[in-house]
Amino acid sequence: MSDWLSIVIGPISFLLGIAVSEFRQWRQERDKYKSMTFEKRLEVHQEAYRISSEVGRLLFDALTGEMPTEGDLRSKVMEMREWWRSNCLLLDKVSRKAFLGLTNAVETYAESYDPEDASKCLELAKEANKTITEGIGEQYLPDTQCKNK
Repeated sequence: MSDWLSIVIGPISFLLGIAVSEFRQWRQERDKYKSMTFEKRLEVHQEAYRISSEVGRLLFDALTGEMPTEGDLRSKVMEMREWWRSNCLLLDKVSRKAFLGLTNAVETYAESYDPEDASKCLELAKEANKTITEGIGEQYLPDTQCKNK
């Protein structure tokens, strides 16, 4: 019986050893990829945050009487769309959705020039900033006032 048991256990142990080794290698490669892309993702999230903050400021000004020109709004939408085409895949899923929603809303406001649309855009800009900060992993950011509480 012990001969039969060692014949069965030997190959199972060998296969288990290979599986553990492969899993460990896969995990190391995944962790290496994550750390390599984190720097670029952080840069992209920071740029998305900057753009949505600028949009928020533009919309705040619009709601307090300093109306941006239609050209300013269209220029900002074009900047947002161009940035989107170059960087959207590095944003997390929720941040992509928030940034694209903000871009579309600003485009709608540029066409309507309606204060209600500006107000909606301002709220979307605030939400986009929060989402983008959370999307990169707020726990990885330095302890600054930029963190959403």
